[in-house]
Amino acid sequence: MSGKQTQGDAPPTPPIGQRIREAREALNLGQEALADRVGLARTALSAVENGKREVSATELVQFADALGRPFEFFFRPETASSFDFQPLLRVGNTDDAGAASAPRRGRPPKGDGRSTVREALIKFEELCRMYLELEEVNGLPVPELMKFPFEPGRFMYREAERMAELMRTKLGLGPTLPATQLRELLEERLSIKTFVLRSSSKLSGACIYHERVGGCVLVIAKTIPHMLYTLAHEFGHLLAHRDTPIVDEDLWAKTPKEQFANAFAASLLMPRGGVQELFSSIYHSRSTFTDVDVIHMSRHFGVSFRAMLYRLQGLRLIAPGTAQKLLGEYGKAGTGPTKRAEEAGLGVEKHTFWLPLPERYVFLALRAYRNEELSIGRLAEMLCDVDGKRRSIEAAQKFVDDYQAVPDGDDHAVDPEDPGDE
Repeated sequence: MSGKQTQGDAPPTPPIGQRIREAREALNLGQEALADRVGLARTALSAVENGKREVSATELVQFADALGRPFEFFFRPETASSFDFQPLLRVGNTDDAGAASAPRRGRPPKGDGRSTVREALIKFEELCRMYLELEEVNGLPVPELMKFPFEPGRFMYREAERMAELMRTKLGLGPTLPATQLRELLEERLSIKTFVLRSSSKLSGACIYHERVGGCVLVIAKTIPHMLYTLAHEFGHLLAHRDTPIVDEDLWAKTPKEQFANAFAASLLMPRGGVQELFSSIYHSRSTFTDVDVIHMSRHFGVSFRAMLYRLQGLRLIAPGTAQKLLGEYGKAGTGPTKRAEEAGLGVEKHTFWLPLPERYVFLALRAYRNEELSIGRLAEMLCDVDGKRRSIEAAQKFVDDYQAVPDGDDHAVDPEDPGDE
């Protein structure tokens, strides 16, 4: 199997070997490392990349899996290069000092964080590209995301809170309601696309704005409070720093941009009015405030214990000394927030998981398939799991059948045991 030049005015498709080399270099993989992944000799891989050896369909599927690319990537016309996340990948290709790292040769060292970060970013890019394909197939426009040009300075916390209040109004949350459904609200009201992927790296999230797909956010699968905070953090970046791709491995970095995004996230998820109201009702009922009360408040707003504690301190509802005391009590219990809450009679918290794909994305994919605008193989790629891997044809067909069986008005059926829905 080899790349072909298309006829007439259609843009040319690069040779498959060239595409394999491009995908390998995007991951900073040496030839030997990729050859190991697909079970080829390095010399055979070199021959493929140089166009001296044909690639079978089976081998191409192995290359797609090893490189984190859909099958369609190897036949994509050159014009598609006008839509890529190269700026994001450049951000994700820096060492701890912020310097760009060179592509690796041969076998990458064990625990290579840069490689796993870039793998997640490339999967993110392909998911956004597939979302664009679905919108184009369904004839839907891409609305432009609002922008707040902002230079962090002396009053950035005040500005972050004002921007969060404005967004809460736009999202229909008002001054007090929890923002636990933030992912759905951002997609419904602002067309911000949020994907959830698993990664073994220290990556927490990333975001990028592209005129062809709008605002896109990657959240790494962790605990729900962590993911909710990451989403709010990346949303702040999209609004204030839309022209700058963001890759976050340390949400608490002491840079002006990260501090601004954190202030925005805290104000969006734990609004001043809502926190003050709930704190007042707890404190005035018995004139005490314990670590269990912090757990109760953190559950209400969908955030972690520490995030809630820091917000209470930031709003001067508790003193720094009290915050340290509550943190000590919480740590001394040693049973975790769920057990600690149960001991205090708060009951068992009902956790829900975040699906890897946005609900609208799934709907558009299934509608395109029903309209025979997508093959079952392409649908299987689009309905990937939390690791970014394609479903089997059988699993994709079962998903279609289960979705069609759901009565009108209900959410689509999802099997929690399905690895694609972790």
